[in-house]
This record gives sequence, C-alpha cells and structure tokens, in this order.
Amino acid sequence: MKKRIALLLALVLAFALLSPLAQAADLYFVAVNDTVPLTLSGDSAPFYSGGELYASRAVFSVSGLGITPSYNETGKTLTLFARSSRIVFYLDDNRTVDETGAELSLSVIRKNGVIYVPVAACAEHFGRSVSYLTSSDGYRVLRFTSGSQVYDDSLFMEKAANLIAYRASQYQNEQSSGASDPPGGQEQTGQNDPQHDPATVYIAVTGAETMERTLSLLSARGIPAVFFFTEDEIKANAELVLSVRAAGYPIGLTASTGEADVQASLDRANEALDDLLCYKTLFALLTRAQIAEVSGYFTLSRSYASAASNAAKMDGGKALVLLSGDAYNSLNTLRDAKVRFRRLRETTY
Repeated sequence: MKKRIALLLALVLAFALLSPLAQAADLYFVAVNDTVPLTLSGDSAPFYSGGELYASRAVFSVSGLGITPSYNETGKTLTLFARSSRIVFYLDDNRTVDETGAELSLSVIRKNGVIYVPVAACAEHFGRSVSYLTSSDGYRVLRFTSGSQVYDDSLFMEKAANLIAYRASQYQNEQSSGASDPPGGQEQTGQNDPQHDPATVYIAVTGAETMERTLSLLSARGIPAVFFFTEDEIKANAELVLSVRAAGYPIGLTASTGEADVQASLDRANEALDDLLCYKTLFALLTRAQIAEVSGYFTLSRSYASAASNAAKMDGGKALVLLSGDAYNSLNTLRDAKVRFRRLRETTY
C-alpha cells in the first residue's frame, strides 16, 4: 500500500512541478474590485501599444462589472454599454462615438482575428479604473475598480494569491487533460433526440466509502465530475484522494450535516489536502445553512441537486446530480437519457 501511495504521489507531484513561468504565459485573470470572476486564455492577453493598454472585448463580459459588449457582424460595430452610457466602435469607418453621438478619439486594434480596445479609456468612460498587475507567480491580472473596493492593488494581490493559484492549477489540469483526453477534464455530449432536448448534467461525488467504485465508473465512461471530501475523509483516505487527483478529477470540500464550526472544518480540510497534495481548493459543497456560516469559498448548495431519474426526464436545462452511494444505476439512467455531461465549476450555479 505504501508503494502505491508513493507512486500516486509521484504522479501528482510531476504535474505540480511544471514551470510557473510556463504556466503563467498560458492565461490571465480579470478582477472586479476585490473578486476574480474570470480566467482567460493567454492567446488573447492584454498588451500595450503606443503606451496604451489594449484588451479583448471579452474582458468586459465579466460579472459584476456592469458593462456589456455587443458585436454586430452585419453592421461591423462593437458596442460597449451600461445603463446610461455606451461606446460604439464603427469598425469599417474607424470611427467611435459615445451615447450622445459625440466623436471619441478611440480606435481598436485587430490581432489574430481578435478585436482589442483601449481598455483604460473605455473603463474610464463608464466610471471604472484599470490596473494591470502581476502575481508573485507571474500571472497577469487585469483589475477593474469602481471605488467600492476594499483593498489597494498591492494588498489585493496578496489576498487573491491563493485563488489565482487555484484557478491556474485548474486551467493547467484541463490543458493537460485535453492532450490525452482523460475523464476529469472532458466534456461529453449525448446524441439528441429531435423531440427531446436532454438536460445538461453536472456530477458531484460525495461519500468516501463508495468513491473508489464511482471513480472507476466515471473514468471508464469518460464522465467529468468533482469529488468532495470532508476533513475526516481526507485524513483517513490518503490513497483514495491521491487516486482521484491522479485521475485528473478536481477535488472540493464538504462538511457533515452536524458540523459545529463549518468554516474551521473547511479550513482544516484544506490544510489536510495541502499536506497530502501540496494543493488547496476553494470549492465547497454545503447545505444552505452551512453556506451562511462560511466565507472565502466558492459554495455550491446541495439544494440544487436532482435525482438521476429526474434529471434524465428533464427537457433541456441543467441539473446537479449527487453520487453518494452505488453510482452504477444512476449513471446508466443518465447515459440512456443521452444527457450532456459537463464539468462542474464554481460558477455553474
């Protein structure tokens, strides 16, 4: 058993030892005030031109910013708009106007098929400021602030360090998964019945006593999922946790229903996970009452969960299915219904 744990740990550490600088080149983060709601691929990263910072229109789609981008292919216009303000870029005419029709001295840059806009000037038009920051690990962060932020740029980067590292780890795992198509990062789509639009299903796995069997079933069928462990389960099932991680599946945390201090329990579980994998997670599956007791985690409520039989009958929409016992029949039910399996993420619900 010790040899097996050592082998699994070696596999996990092999992923962890990837060069941080190489990883940092692959993605960047978009922050709004004191949150980091968006991760984007580095192939469309912001850049400076003529002393001006340019970013793709995708950064303005970030939640909480209050600005919406809209591209009109027919009219060749790119519009950024908020409740009472807007900027319209007429791409063919190289002309830009605001909500009053007044001309603005702003222009876009096209690069590799992506449209980039002068992000600081655009943000200022909507009453936001922009900072382009770099984390201690070399990851780039484009931070929008509206004046309601709590932390200055320096302290914000300290506070966001763990979250950025977590998001970067997720991204790198998915990139690695894409090359060899392991189950943890794969997205499966069923063949649709033209008279029935199947549900999009997200799988959360709990209950360490049956996880090994569930892991085997999910891996064999190429179904994505997230495995949620309690503090005690991590400490008592090192080999299982290592097996889940080595198979490419993300790990989250959960707490027992009668847990007296949920926040402390999650924090201790994260420490146990860090001791075992040199890795922490911010994803937690909890009851509604427990969610009210914690902060600093991406929380998913158990109340969203549907039985596999109900998810199989859904006409479209999305369903969270918890697998906490023998998963064989549930997975067969979902497979027969040709549901679309998708990776569960912090922002799914």
